[in-house]
Amino acid sequence: MERDINEVFDEIALAENRYQKIGFTRGFSLGEETGYKEGYALGLQRGAQIASEIGFYKGFAIAWMIVLEGEETAKQRY
Repeated sequence: MERDINEVFDEIALAENRYQKIGFTRGFSLGEETGYKEGYALGLQRGAQIASEIGFYKGFAIAWMIVLEGEETAKQRY
């Protein structure tokens, strides 16, 4: 089966557009995957920092509650 000469020229003329679309699609996919990985790592790091700070303040509050409860029992003894 013989191809029409216009089809051949169209393929040649549109090759740049076709490969540009293929390149964009592949690049976008790789960028999206890299972005998810970096976002996950950043979220994990920031989450650990925030959890550490919350744990510090929780421990601080518990320590003060123990100190204040000790003062109340000491006052009641007198």
